[in-house]
Amino acid sequence: IKGQGKVAQVVEDTEFSLTQTSSTSFVDVGVACNITPSSTSSTILIHAGIGEPDELDGRVRAHVFRDSTDLGSSSTYAYRGAIIAELGRNLGFSGTEDHFGTFSKSFIDSPATTSQITYSVKIASGTGSSIRIGNGTSSYVVAMEILA
Repeated sequence: IKGQGKVAQVVEDTEFSLTQTSSTSFVDVGVACNITPSSTSSTILIHAGIGEPDELDGRVRAHVFRDSTDLGSSSTYAYRGAIIAELGRNLGFSGTEDHFGTFSKSFIDSPATTSQITYSVKIASGTGSSIRIGNGTSSYVVAMEILA
């Protein structure tokens, strides 16, 4: 089949800012991209990352979402979209140090639609205590449509 396996389109978003929360529910980190697949048989290659995750008191959880669907959930998606399941490093923050680390994940999603999809990255605290990301590096999400 002509065109099979080729990249049809690429969209991305990057955010360079600090996000801090103690919520155990997922909150947006400010990165999201919209893609409209040209065929229901297309797959979407996702590459997403969070910049410099720090556990202050809690444990960082970071997942990729397709619209409101958590692609990092264990039940349906077997953690496929989980960038970090729970990370804790117990770092302090004086405001003067620089951190340059990014945690990232790549995976294939099969949305089976030709409607617009929004892929985003969200974080939550695993314990309800304070966490943060973006203390030195950017967070991002890239979506690439792969033709079937």
